[in-house]
Amino acid sequence: MAGRIPEEIVEKVRRSQDIVDVISEYVNLSRKGRNYFGLCPFHGENTPSFSVAPDKQIYYCFGCGAGGNVLQFVMDMDGLTFTEAVARLASKSGVEVDLPTDLSEHVQSHHSEEHQGMLDAHELLRKFYHHLLVNTKQGEEALRYLHDRGFTDGDIESFHIGYAPPGWETVKQFLTKRGFTEELLHKCGLLVSKQDGTTFDRFRDRIMFPLFDHHGHVVAFSGRVFKEKDKDEPKYLNSPESIIFQKSELFYHFYQARSVIRKTQSVILFEGFTDTILAYRAGIQNGVATMGTSLTDSHIQLLKRHTKEVVLCFDSDSPGLKASERAGKALEQSGLRVRVVTMKAGMDPDEFIRAYGPEVFVKECVEDAEPYVSFLLNYYRKGKNLEKEGERLLYLEQVLQVLASRSQVIERDVYLTQISEEFRLSKQVLNDQLQNILKANVSRGEKKEVRKKSTQPLPEQRLRPAYEIAERRLLAYMMQDIEMFERIQQKMQELAFHRDQHQAILTYLLAYYEEGYESDVSRFLQFVEDDTLQKDIISISMMTMDDVCSDEELDDYIHQVKKASILFEIEEMRKQEREAQREHDHEKELQLALEILSLRKML
Repeated sequence: MAGRIPEEIVEKVRRSQDIVDVISEYVNLSRKGRNYFGLCPFHGENTPSFSVAPDKQIYYCFGCGAGGNVLQFVMDMDGLTFTEAVARLASKSGVEVDLPTDLSEHVQSHHSEEHQGMLDAHELLRKFYHHLLVNTKQGEEALRYLHDRGFTDGDIESFHIGYAPPGWETVKQFLTKRGFTEELLHKCGLLVSKQDGTTFDRFRDRIMFPLFDHHGHVVAFSGRVFKEKDKDEPKYLNSPESIIFQKSELFYHFYQARSVIRKTQSVILFEGFTDTILAYRAGIQNGVATMGTSLTDSHIQLLKRHTKEVVLCFDSDSPGLKASERAGKALEQSGLRVRVVTMKAGMDPDEFIRAYGPEVFVKECVEDAEPYVSFLLNYYRKGKNLEKEGERLLYLEQVLQVLASRSQVIERDVYLTQISEEFRLSKQVLNDQLQNILKANVSRGEKKEVRKKSTQPLPEQRLRPAYEIAERRLLAYMMQDIEMFERIQQKMQELAFHRDQHQAILTYLLAYYEEGYESDVSRFLQFVEDDTLQKDIISISMMTMDDVCSDEELDDYIHQVKKASILFEIEEMRKQEREAQREHDHEKELQLALEILSLRKML
């Protein structure tokens, strides 16, 4: 790229965004003292190690080392270039920036021209499908079907539902006339190739549900049949995965529901699009659905960054209950709180809402969703005759295994009491059996941990020497305030840091202040373009420091640095002394011994 964004524009954009607000759109943050903490979005974890410092306008993960300012976060989180990140935040904050022409053109292409072309094609097709459904005679039958299923015009408008015409090349002609190549349309799944190489429309004569990514871009479609068709025709036909669409990482309606999910700290997870849409009309705005796939680790990590509770609202038939058991286990293991909705007579949410109405669904199903452990206790009853001793014992074993997985002693006690009363068993006997299971689980866990430790290398555990700690704390104070920088520089005089990275940061900091910049860690990161040094700067600046530093404290740090200089010099002279011994140079050996003695006295 020939041009660069002027520094004053970058700084204006950076200052227009509060880093806590931006990161909160991706990470569920809680304030602790001066800083905010949450689960790192860049690596999987169950204990928050991701910290955001509002006073410094930077973030840092103590687990994986990711860190930077608000521009770096947007770049890393959304895979943007620096230019794209500046443009994204400028657009978001309403800051007017006049980018050079070549930069403006570059910003228009997110990731690549091909990527942007796919997004543009999907957005144009979304409008085309929606127009055909609501404004043409061709879409009347599909529109009538939706109305008969309980969809309102408001639902159709809010969720951008459309209709794909029956023609084999309607979409192909519509998009190629507007400059999109068949090759690009085939790559993103809108066209399908025949054996002879010719292409045709993937979606024909179907009701179309556009699928949005978590930034509001249409990246795929799901087409539903609404007529009697060949049995080989799938009920739902989805776009194939592409560079803009990975179904294992997306939820249907997540982009629209994200703010409500964060506000309520709860998400309702459905199995299908229709359930989500009808529940939305019932007042459930924090509902999402998987894209026809099981819950993945990517799904769970996304939910953990935004909420603390997941309410599973799957079908109440046998496969749906099995899916609730499986999903609930994975969600709880990740640290999320789980509740489960169960509906009468094996209904799904769509059927229940149409049969009993949205108010009843919200009150009797969602609001009364049972805790996951209670759901399991009822689920394991199904298919068992508890009058028979063998099946009753099997059920009790399953129940006790469930309770053994609970960390709350009170919760275990409540359910033990219920089981004791229902089956007329001694609570003490049940508790003894539970303790045996707990001990066995601990033993298995310890053996597993031993095997894990024996097969995996230990991470580097390095205690920093005193001089290195002193250098880091001196740098932290110097980055806080230009007056402190000058004060420490005067005390250090010609003394240099021993770690090359620390000396490099000091050199950059001197140049930064000499250019007239004020102390600002976030801006200093932009000044230092070296990735390795940036990580050190973030790590150092995130240390807990006092607002005021006494001369005694500074002198102690500088003493540690000076002491290290002497120790390093002594070590070098010892090497020379040993060399003199090997060469039988007794005069040089004596001279070095006296110099070492003199240096030791300095210590």
